[in-house]
Amino acid sequence: MVLSGMTAMEPTGLNAGNSGTPLLWAFIRVVLQHLAQGFPLEFPEAVADIYLAGMPETPLFKCERCGYGQARTFTECVLCGGNTGELLYCKRMARGTQWN
Repeated sequence: MVLSGMTAMEPTGLNAGNSGTPLLWAFIRVVLQHLAQGFPLEFPEAVADIYLAGMPETPLFKCERCGYGQARTFTECVLCGGNTGELLYCKRMARGTQWN
């Protein structure tokens, strides 16, 4: 997990009056995708910056190569440099193509 250069933030906690921030939910999504689907467990600063600026975009595009979900702002994966775009990862999985 990469969070270098970021300032410390107070945890907000979750309760009936506070459903969390987009940054928190993005981080939770990354953890769950890692646990359920084996996607990379990383949260690069460039991704965090999108959420801190209040500009989260959905739906997310998955990297064709590693499956990492990221904002549509990125045309190549922030982790491996693979292509990102609508359904690219799903199409690759449907073809059964493996990356080395």
